[in-house]
Amino acid sequence: MSVHAILNNKAYKAKEKTQRLSDGLLDNTLHLSDFIAEIQLVKDPAKATCIEALAHVAEKNPQLITEETLVLLIDCLSSKAARVKWESARAIGYTISSYPNQVDYALQQLIANMNDEGTVVRWSIAFALGEILKMNPPSTISLVSLLQQQIEKEEKKSIQKIYQQALKQVESSF
Repeated sequence: MSVHAILNNKAYKAKEKTQRLSDGLLDNTLHLSDFIAEIQLVKDPAKATCIEALAHVAEKNPQLITEETLVLLIDCLSSKAARVKWESARAIGYTISSYPNQVDYALQQLIANMNDEGTVVRWSIAFALGEILKMNPPSTISLVSLLQQQIEKEEKKSIQKIYQQALKQVESSF
């Protein structure tokens, strides 16, 4: 079954679609190129389902996510749809360490979403920024001060905690 067929199968509920898509990538019955093509063609709900499946795959086996896919995920951070942004940020967080040459581009887009009105978007952005911080790229020094400022501005304790844990991990490595 293709990515398109899974997304358009009315018999599948949303979670089942995501599961079938991620399983298909993991067992190599679906191809990443089909996801990339589908993400560029479909509306936001289906796009978010594809990206959620990619996030599941990235969490289990980040090597399956190509650099081209990572760039597409980073580009998706400019979407108006909250779910597209938060699923993209999660997938980026799981994948970015495989492509350190994309850190600056990812940072640019993630930082632009740090103050999004959606709590889940901000949580996912915090997760991805924390993962970048743990990589200790050259931009770490400016990122540390930015995250410290964000902790002060962020009203949600759960999001503050993500930033604090990343900062603590980095500080212990110095």
